[in-house]
Amino acid sequence: MQKQFEITQQFRGATLGTIENLTDEQLLAIPEGFKNNILWNLGHMIVSHQFFIYAPAGLDVNIPEEMAASFGRGTSPSDWESTPDIAEIKALAMSTMAILEADIKANKFQNYGGMNVGVQLETVDDAATFICFHEGEHFGIIKAIANLV
Repeated sequence: MQKQFEITQQFRGATLGTIENLTDEQLLAIPEGFKNNILWNLGHMIVSHQFFIYAPAGLDVNIPEEMAASFGRGTSPSDWESTPDIAEIKALAMSTMAILEADIKANKFQNYGGMNVGVQLETVDDAATFICFHEGEHFGIIKAIANLV
């Protein structure tokens, strides 16, 4: 799981680097042909990571409860009653990685129960590998949107 962690951490850093000079308006813009904005994609990366890694291991997620309602699968910025805290989402992108690193070292994922995301994730290593794919997918979307806004 260490290599998957390193890859995911690199995606998070690259994502934050891609968006660091964008305005809030740019982070919230939904270009024609896209369903979501940059902020949604970043929040979705964080939420998915928590629910693919922590929840099946019987562990609490390390994000505010309301994030799932804003960034979970099937959600959209058009459903938001108010704009999520952009600074908090950016901070969670890396703080959740620091927590994960400590939890890996503490061997907290021994009771991973598995889940199905179109493919069966049997172990936490399976989930960590899937997360690499998922983060790469959303990083690509973020880069594409960033080029249009």
